[in-house]
Amino acid sequence: MIGYFPSLYEDELLYSWLARYHEHTGNISPKRTLNEIFNSTNIVAVLDIPSNINKLSEALMHFNIPEVESLIQNHTLFKYYTFFQSETLREKIFNNMKFGGKPGSSHLLLGINASTINEWKHIRFCHTCSQENINNYGESYWHVSHQLPKSFYCIKHDELLVDSLIKARNKHKHQYVSANSNIEITQKLKPSFNSKTEQHLKMITRENNKLLELTFLNLSLDIEGIYKYLLQINGYATYFGKIDQQKLAEQLIKFYGVELLELLDSTVDLNNPSCWLKAITRKHRKAFHPIRHILLLNFFGVAVEELKDLVGKKYYPFGEAPYYCLNPAANHYEEKVVKGVIITSCTDTGKPVGTFKCECGFTYSRRGPDINKNDDFKVGRIKDFGVVWIQELNRLINIEGLSYKEVAKHLKCDIATVKKYVKLKPNDKDNNVSIKEPACIKALKEKEWIELICENPLLTITSIRRLNPALYTWHYRNNIEFLKMNKPKNKVEINPSSRIDWESRDLATLNQVIKVVETLYRLEKPIFVNKTNVGKHISNPSFIEKHLEKLPKTREYLIDNIESRIDFQVRRLFWSCNKIRENGEVIRKWKVRRMAGFKKTMDKKIELMLETVEIWGEHL
Repeated sequence: MIGYFPSLYEDELLYSWLARYHEHTGNISPKRTLNEIFNSTNIVAVLDIPSNINKLSEALMHFNIPEVESLIQNHTLFKYYTFFQSETLREKIFNNMKFGGKPGSSHLLLGINASTINEWKHIRFCHTCSQENINNYGESYWHVSHQLPKSFYCIKHDELLVDSLIKARNKHKHQYVSANSNIEITQKLKPSFNSKTEQHLKMITRENNKLLELTFLNLSLDIEGIYKYLLQINGYATYFGKIDQQKLAEQLIKFYGVELLELLDSTVDLNNPSCWLKAITRKHRKAFHPIRHILLLNFFGVAVEELKDLVGKKYYPFGEAPYYCLNPAANHYEEKVVKGVIITSCTDTGKPVGTFKCECGFTYSRRGPDINKNDDFKVGRIKDFGVVWIQELNRLINIEGLSYKEVAKHLKCDIATVKKYVKLKPNDKDNNVSIKEPACIKALKEKEWIELICENPLLTITSIRRLNPALYTWHYRNNIEFLKMNKPKNKVEINPSSRIDWESRDLATLNQVIKVVETLYRLEKPIFVNKTNVGKHISNPSFIEKHLEKLPKTREYLIDNIESRIDFQVRRLFWSCNKIRENGEVIRKWKVRRMAGFKKTMDKKIELMLETVEIWGEHL
């Protein structure tokens, strides 16, 4: 039984606590300390995500130390790295830290090993904190908050943190090294970056520390939804989720500056298939470093503690139902009685278009999104005036005796619209306006369509449609069965002399295909040279897609020169190795797999090549 153990200080790393015990007891051998605490000499002294904490708790329970959960949450970087992770992964990491697991498994699950965010090379400290520790406790210690990735400042004293003499990944992996003799209290550092970068770095430090202080949020199923919502309300994504990555990248770089993004290992390159900004705004297929989450959230003006208010939020470009009926003829004019909206995308701008249909028949649309309250009363286009509006039009003219101009003013439309629809009034002279006005519209439009066909007996339906597209569209939307029953009866005769010369077409297509195949193989970044991709780059893709059997020379060339899926994967593998070497990096299996875009399981031939890529890749 251990007879002495030092007290655990506020914000102290578990690593530091064990290092002080090793120093206080005067143990010369690090393994003796490990044996006393863990009853094992194989434990690795890990700074951020240690393991086997349950053994530590059992060995020290007679000292009335904090519970295992408190040790993990308050004296390691567990809360920092798992804040944005799923409940399942968080629980798995917790159990690994509590009971132990495969060495390095927690770092692997959290994506720390593969992350492009570089860790601090040395254990870090704050001059003022260290001096205060010595004054209050007679010794210094390593703080949890000082070791957070990319935290450049002390959250307490707002001064730059400094590297100690001790490496974060010590070559003596079983040794815990204390802060007492391994820090130099020298003159405080002064910032060497511009004021904009300095302010952003201080923000990063504050948000980083919040991850240690806040309780966990179960965001695993909705963090993508939160980002989608933020992108939409800030104008970087459409209602249907299409993201303007170019605009997003430009604005993010402008907001932070290149200096900051380089300091945080988070430069944005949209030409890079592994660009973190593209990946984090799409479907999440891997874990992302907390720094990347903080960068994106702060860009949208959202603090970490505000995330809970965004869970489940949906983007409504026209606000939430009900909506206003804008039929001037209805007694519920400008009242919220429209129960829903149908949203489509504008073909010209990509912006959302809302179509609002009231029970009175009045249907209108406008292009969004709505910016202010006045937009609720805007009408872009009236798709259908409805029976109530037509009844009121006829009443005002036939009963009230108003002029077209007065009616147009009353119904908020132009005189031409009044003249157009007044023709639909009933023939009877009584004071009652027929309720079957839509039937009159239908009969009129059917007659107009029949006349159009009769006037153009030699034209096809496509040509007739071009003569009066609005009439065709009305029947297509409202009277489709009539349209099917009333088509032109003419047949197009085929002129035998106009038969296709497939032999000359074969030669012309072959020349195009040869140039395309050669071009595709010369591209710096490999793309799959198959029949589909070749077809996309010739003037008539349908020749290859549908008529290849009529082009024998082209078909033979394609068989000899296009590649199989395995051939393409081998090309990507070689390209990835060369690219990694050009960047001055060491070829590693996981780097090659990521750059080549390979799945977890590939063909046996590819997997065998990957197993030995670190050997043969260096000799390409």
